[in-house]
Formats: sequence, C-alpha cells, structure tokens
Amino acid sequence: MKVNGSSFGNVVSLSQPKLLLKIFLSVFVLTSVFILPFYIHNQIVTGSLVNAGLLVSVSLFGMPTALGLCIVPSIIAFMRGLLPMAFAPILPFIMMGNILFISIFNALPKNKIVGAVVASVAKFIFLYCMGQLFLSHIIVSNLLQKASLMMGWFQLITALLGAGVALSILKLKQVGK
Repeated sequence: MKVNGSSFGNVVSLSQPKLLLKIFLSVFVLTSVFILPFYIHNQIVTGSLVNAGLLVSVSLFGMPTALGLCIVPSIIAFMRGLLPMAFAPILPFIMMGNILFISIFNALPKNKIVGAVVASVAKFIFLYCMGQLFLSHIIVSNLLQKASLMMGWFQLITALLGAGVALSILKLKQVGK
C-alpha cells in the first residue's frame, strides 16, 4: 500500500497514537538492550533496564527477536570492559538466564505479574546455581566474591526491578489499544 508515495506496509493501519507508542516502545527496547550497557556501569541500573527491555521486546516483537536480543547486553558489557576478562566463562550462563527469563514470562501470558515474578525468581535460581557450581572452578579466588555477588542476589533484584518497569511500560501498550 502506498501512502504519499511511500511504502508503509501494516504501519498505515495504525493510528498516530498507536504508531507513536510503538515507536516509543521500540526505542526503549533498543536503548535498554544496545545503548545503556555501553554507558551505564552500575549493575542495578543497567541490569534492571536491560531486563525490562527484554520483557518488553518479547511482548512487542515476539520470541524469535527477543531471543536474539538476550545475548546482546552481555556481549556489549564484556566488549566495553565492564566484565573482567576472567568473567568470560560466565557469559553463556547470563545469556541462558536471559533466555529463561523471557521464555517463562512469555509462557505465562494470562497473568503478567505472576509471569514476571516467576521468571525473575527462575532466572535468579538458575544463575545462582550456575554461579555456585562453576565459579569456584573457573574464576580466580580474588574475583570469586565479586562474581558470586554479581550472579546472586543482584540478579533477583535487577530481574524484579526490570519486570516492574516492563509491566509499567506494557500498561501503556494496553492503554493504547
């Protein structure tokens, strides 16, 4: 379909407020997943916003796209030096934790609050267990305490905070319908 000489596909069928909302949500996801890990070096802030971006992405773009986004923040954080080189072996676990997080959230669509809490707790348990099982074998002792903290309670805190942000943002999407 052509509108004013341009091809817009299904975007044409959206009203202006819905289109603006979709653009806002897309910008939020892209900013939280791609840009914030470059500039914000605080795990609570960055982790919470990345988790929010991942949950919004699964609701906005679907599982295939969200699954792809699950690996991006860890790679960016590692490339920017926010994670010490010794932490490289834990990156796949963080990525798998993100995949578990969005998968559980997506699988429990009836009650998004329950889905968000269950997904947050599951991500925490997974990362905490992987941290306890593997960190002592692959990370030198002077970094073990920092890695254990990073893979422990911070994961639950950032997942729950991110879920709260995502649910608030997704309410906007519901209002825009």
